[in-house]
Amino acid sequence: MDDPSITPTEKCRFYLGITLRDDTKARPVPGIMQIPGGRYAVFRHTGSYSSLHKVYRSIYEEWFPKSKYHPQSTFSFEMYMNHPSTTETSELLTEIYIPVIRK
Repeated sequence: MDDPSITPTEKCRFYLGITLRDDTKARPVPGIMQIPGGRYAVFRHTGSYSSLHKVYRSIYEEWFPKSKYHPQSTFSFEMYMNHPSTTETSELLTEIYIPVIRK
């Protein structure tokens, strides 16, 4: 939700989510948010989570200006494809999804 390059770390807000099957009976449900469909630019990052801010900077400062797309004003999200307790830091895989529209 917040840009960590301009917002102090302790003030950054974010959503945390998990995928639930339709038949999940978990109670109480703290809140349900559905990620909107549409076109997303997807980027893969391998390595430490602490360097993700550099990936975002590269996407917005280098990739978007050269691409055929603009970022949409809705939120982006990340999917963590493996787990840091069972994966070496250098092998952590993160997918970054950013909603886009054509220029």
